[in-house]
Amino acid sequence: MLTSRQIDILKVIIDDFINDAMPVGSKTLKANHELPYSSATIRNEMATLETLGLLEKTHTSSGRIPSNQGYRYYVDYLIDDQDIDAGLKEKLEELFNNRKLEIEEIVKQTCDLIASMTNYTSIALGAESKDEVLSKVEIIPVSTTSVVIVIVTSSGKVESKIFNIENDIDLNELKKCVNVLNKMLVGTKLGDVVKKIDDEIKDELGKHVSNYENLLDAFVNAFIKFASDHVYVGGRNNIINQPDFDDIEKIRSLVNVIEDYDFFETLAKNIDGNKVIIGHENEYFIDDDVTIVTSNYQVSDDEKGVIAIIGPTRMNYDKVIRLLDYASDKITQLFDEKRGEKE
Repeated sequence: MLTSRQIDILKVIIDDFINDAMPVGSKTLKANHELPYSSATIRNEMATLETLGLLEKTHTSSGRIPSNQGYRYYVDYLIDDQDIDAGLKEKLEELFNNRKLEIEEIVKQTCDLIASMTNYTSIALGAESKDEVLSKVEIIPVSTTSVVIVIVTSSGKVESKIFNIENDIDLNELKKCVNVLNKMLVGTKLGDVVKKIDDEIKDELGKHVSNYENLLDAFVNAFIKFASDHVYVGGRNNIINQPDFDDIEKIRSLVNVIEDYDFFETLAKNIDGNKVIIGHENEYFIDDDVTIVTSNYQVSDDEKGVIAIIGPTRMNYDKVIRLLDYASDKITQLFDEKRGEKE
């Protein structure tokens, strides 16, 4: 249990470090804030907070910076429960009141707007029904070297993509390929399709179709594009422009994760409710200086979407949490209104 004095000092240090990314020393703290404590007292309390694991020393400065544990304490106990900034609220309200836009487009533009407001990377993950399965596959030749691949799901969603095939298409081989795909994939949950292709269908196709590889690759590419339509990323480069990520290996690691479809799938499956995943708490990034903040919005009784922010652990948690909570509540209202109109 921290004393009120330790809480005062910890909050000011974290607020300062979030704002300017500079380690905080006792003299700077005393000079810049009206704390009713002497420099010696502040210095001693900072040493205690370091011992408790809430602050860390840097190698290049005598000042302290928050640790992951310090940020966790800050998020859990020190953030004020206040309304969203009026200027930011007005910009979001303008978007939510635009009845000319489909809700899905509003979600994407909300993602972009939050990314620009925070200078972090934002993610919108649309709802996917847990029970949605593949209903039908069609591969239609449009020339000797190209096909249209049509994918239909149990909810009635249809996706069609044109793909070029390296070798001339044999119609008999094409029919065999489609028959095998429908026989083995119809009724499969969407999240299991690619794995089932790798585990079972490649071997089965090899028994019936002599040159199946190009067609199967085209189908897998079409399916992945179809399945990733519910993912939208705003401010993709914002996170790598943060001063916290000035190392090329860190940047490469961040980019690889953000470009990985499996990351979005795992995030969507594991997020239920509003969460702040700080540093070493998250399983997605190798480095422990990345934070993910998420908020769910309700699409229907059994479907949820996710809005998330990815940024450094030195994140403006107060601002981000309020923005996401406000935006997800508003998006939920829009889906409620849409269901009401249908009824």
